Amino acid sequence: MVVPMRLIISPTSPYSRKARVLLREKGLEAIVTEVITNVYESNLVTEYNPLGRVPVLKDQSLNIYDSIIICQYLNNYQPDIKKSIYSLSNSTWEDQIRVALADGIIDSALQLVIESRRPIEYQSSMIIERHTAHILRGLQACEEQISEYKIKFDIPEIGLACALSYLNFRLPNINWGSKYHELYEWFEKVKQYKSMKETEFTIL
Repeated sequence: MVVPMRLIISPTSPYSRKARVLLREKGLEAIVTEVITNVYESNLVTEYNPLGRVPVLKDQSLNIYDSIIICQYLNNYQPDIKKSIYSLSNSTWEDQIRVALADGIIDSALQLVIESRRPIEYQSSMIIERHTAHILRGLQACEEQISEYKIKFDIPEIGLACALSYLNFRLPNINWGSKYHELYEWFEKVKQYKSMKETEFTIL
């Protein structure tokens, strides 16, 4: 008998969303139960991840954390269920770089969100300018590679879609869609996918 896995997530986390989108693209909803938690109010995450971060995948005695590793694990789970989405072992260097690019955009977006929650008199203009510049350069790189993103929808594309969604959700002032038109057109298409619609960001 297959023992259901548990995916511990926050509905506002872009990293959680990457894993949630992939498990739907992979067709694993029936054997992966999503457990919504608030990392600031619950000890559930630290029970399975010493870093206290989501997502965490609990599969029997195995605790798996980091969204890329979770996506890799889910992708390799019973590959006959549905198409293989992505594998670091047989991906190109270009694919792996695009995975890192999407995560880098998310990292900087999270830093801006954290900074925005500090009292305004303590906010650092240097940090804000630095991470905004990181995001814009990252988006420009994605715009220049847009033909690669149009070919398929696997981990690099899922990561980028979640990054762009997070910018809209938490940092609408960046208004990235007005600057990167081809990227915006691509995102307008992929955000209609069932896996994206079912995982839209929600406030606890």
